[in-house]
Amino acid sequence: MLVSLLHLDSQDTIYEHIFERYIELENNSNYLKQDLGIQNRSLELIEIDIDPPPENYSSNNNNNNQKRNKGKKSKSVKTRENNNYQNKCINDSYHLSINQSLCSLNSTQNNNSTTGFVLWQSSPLFIKWLLYQESASSFRNGHTSSDSKDTILPLCDESTILLELGCGISGILPIILSNYVCTYIATDQNSILNKLKKNILSNINEINKREVISKTLGITKSQDEEFENYKQSKNDNHNTKKEVVLEICPLDWEHPMSPATDLFLNTLITSPLKQNNNLLILAMDVIYNTYLIEPFLSTIDTIFQKYSKKNFFPGKVQCFVGIQLRTQDVVEEFLIKAVEKHQFMVKFIDDPMFLNKSRFAYYLIEV
Repeated sequence: MLVSLLHLDSQDTIYEHIFERYIELENNSNYLKQDLGIQNRSLELIEIDIDPPPENYSSNNNNNNQKRNKGKKSKSVKTRENNNYQNKCINDSYHLSINQSLCSLNSTQNNNSTTGFVLWQSSPLFIKWLLYQESASSFRNGHTSSDSKDTILPLCDESTILLELGCGISGILPIILSNYVCTYIATDQNSILNKLKKNILSNINEINKREVISKTLGITKSQDEEFENYKQSKNDNHNTKKEVVLEICPLDWEHPMSPATDLFLNTLITSPLKQNNNLLILAMDVIYNTYLIEPFLSTIDTIFQKYSKKNFFPGKVQCFVGIQLRTQDVVEEFLIKAVEKHQFMVKFIDDPMFLNKSRFAYYLIEV
């Protein structure tokens, strides 16, 4: 594994980790943006390109050259190394048009959080790392250490159910990751959901590896379509597109989960067709002040307690959290409460070549 998992199991390990991470941040300050982390705060409509880095394209060209020269002896060790790199990464490109709501971001009309009305830098950086970096291979495909101490559930696998908390209106993660999982559930406050739906629908063609099924987006199959797909699958399994269930659901951490939301999540997660699946909770840049820490931790605690019962959900459950390193005290309080009050197992994803050079820290959380 090209990254290591640093176990944060006490205040001492947390303080040491925070100290070292902020030292790295200071050392890299010359080329890191010194802002709040909004992707673009001047335009309502922004264009986002998610493309592999040049070395991935290079390795793809080398791979094509090898195919043309099949049977000839390889002349370069570097070519073989590049091909190994290529095999470990995803080379898909995506272009998204995202409508933000800058007026809603600055609104003071209600007590709800308004940060979800714009796209934050954490999501594009996370997706570029997950898809394109060799160091993320264990998180794309899953990994279990030799001593079975550390297990990483795959984020890009047809057995994966992704439940995103605080997804915001951009829809960038639901759109892109729906290409690689069986179920994606995007949640946020009610005020966010209509704009989120519009952004997903306007970029729905970017979900091109799977056929989208969604009640909340109004994308369903007729009986005739289901029958035609069944006949096609019988004739040629390779030409039948797999499906992804992509649903939008209200979930406000500051209030108890409503019976309707609870039932909806149960139906999606515990379907008899998903007995061999795993549940991954995903949260990007949702911890930015101390007020949000306890509601967020209590929400994932509720989800952990419910779906960790093997007689209810036989799969495994993990939580993947990304935090922008702004105020040091906020990150410290989040980690200490997670470890001491909620008794979570928290592991820092230590990636010196990519993630540690950013303004973000990523954590794997389990019970």
